[in-house]
Amino acid sequence: MGVNNKRLGSVVYKVYLKTASGLQLLTTTANTSASVSLTTDSPTFVVKASYANFSGSDSKGVETKVDYDRADVSDIEVSLVGDANVQLSVGDSYDEPENPIKATLDGEDITDDVKVNRTITNAAGITADLIEIGTTAETYTITYKVSYQGVLVNTIKRIITVN
Repeated sequence: MGVNNKRLGSVVYKVYLKTASGLQLLTTTANTSASVSLTTDSPTFVVKASYANFSGSDSKGVETKVDYDRADVSDIEVSLVGDANVQLSVGDSYDEPENPIKATLDGEDITDDVKVNRTITNAAGITADLIEIGTTAETYTITYKVSYQGVLVNTIKRIITVN
């Protein structure tokens, strides 16, 4: 086995998308699983085994069709965790929740599957940091842009007023 492995290379799997014009190589992996981005709701994949160093050794492959319902981002509900308007006194610190938003799809919690991009600005529109909140009398806006599967789902804001 060691001699063949040196000459032929390890076994790899080539994952193809079957299209009207033929097979389109998506990825090659030595693992028994691979992640690819789906471009249609019912793609057909072909997986061929091969040796890494011997390109003419591809198997005939196994074909499989995947049927799934792509999530409609308009069905995703996003809400703030905590109050939308927070009042602090100068010297108080603001403690951001670990997960500042909650996202659900058809009642199922998908918070761990969304990406949250947070920006903080003061009343003048200047970018701030969480550590600055509470140090002076100021109004801050924390904007959360929530994306799911690369698509912007919603933008939510939290206003923090420091007196």
